[in-house]
Amino acid sequence: MFEPTPTAPAPRVAARELIAPVSGRLLALEEVPDLLYSERHLGPGIAVEPGDGLFASPLTGTVRTCPGTHHAFYLDAPDGTQVLVHIGVDAHLLRGLGFLPLVSEGQAVQAGQALCLADLEYLRIAALPTVCALVLTRRGEGAEFVEPRGQVVRGRTRLGRLAL
Repeated sequence: MFEPTPTAPAPRVAARELIAPVSGRLLALEEVPDLLYSERHLGPGIAVEPGDGLFASPLTGTVRTCPGTHHAFYLDAPDGTQVLVHIGVDAHLLRGLGFLPLVSEGQAVQAGQALCLADLEYLRIAALPTVCALVLTRRGEGAEFVEPRGQVVRGRTRLGRLAL
């Protein structure tokens, strides 16, 4: 495991690194209150309890899926790795309300580029957890993640490394 660098200047992100998609408190994936994530059915990953509603791409790649509910983004890296940025638990029940997508399917994105805005208060009023899961859904074997503790900064804190 390696340690996060929470307040460094905007880093040059290496192709094999994942950066924080949102600022907030880092959590283990097992802490996400949804068995799909906590039991790693979709793959390895890490989670963040967001401190604000701006979510960004954790890597450079292409937006592959951005459903009409605007709470989940599948991103494909050039090497075939696929990352899911999933905002909230059961957020699909809101049918897109409270989410403003800033990208579209097929769009190329840079690490740290904004994906969407989410109204976290709206999720809380709907009694939905706001936690953001970052999951490697394809080619996640051997990935390493930082210790799930402390605060992270969107687009700056390194959260993990993809396997070679």
